[in-house]
Amino acid sequence: MPKKMQRFIYSGKKPQITQHEIIEGQAEVVMFGDSLTEGGLWSELLFPTRAYNRGVGGDHLSHMLLRIEYVLSLEPKVVFILGGLNDLMNGKPVVEIMSSYEKVVKTLLDNKIEVVLQSTLKCSRKLDFCEQVINKIDVLNSLIKKLAERHGVAFLNLNKGLSSNQDGLMDQYTFDGVHLTGSAYKYWAQQVKNHLKKVSI
Repeated sequence: MPKKMQRFIYSGKKPQITQHEIIEGQAEVVMFGDSLTEGGLWSELLFPTRAYNRGVGGDHLSHMLLRIEYVLSLEPKVVFILGGLNDLMNGKPVVEIMSSYEKVVKTLLDNKIEVVLQSTLKCSRKLDFCEQVINKIDVLNSLIKKLAERHGVAFLNLNKGLSSNQDGLMDQYTFDGVHLTGSAYKYWAQQVKNHLKKVSI
């Protein structure tokens, strides 16, 4: 099955993807992920850095791999990746998630693009389903960190400032137990800026 057909089957022809197909440009930074990434106003949060948002709600890592061409076409200097929660919520095994993660990272590195891996964000323990996945999030993050070390790329632990062991994602940073408030994006953006300063972008 052609990749484009696969993409539309999983996405329901999401409007973002149909726009990503036609948008041209040259990015310094691409934020690549699911609805958590999608929710950030990255061009403003990271201004004056030329930042493009390639977050699509509901995406799994395998979905991100299908649309990675719309990241490559922007010829970014660095791509920040965040994903995995949708996979876990839908019962996907950690080993399968990491297989897709490996392919995404390798594709970007093969195209001479710097990669920054970011921790999968925890959910709030107040949500019933969260108790079923939060330990798996910890396991996944340990493997993402090891993936970063293996490929010699940076790893940003966003949970350090947004989550706690007791609460998971803290109340002040979420409005529904999963998705983020403005103050959470402010924190996230500052971590991104701190890394960009280190690499002179």
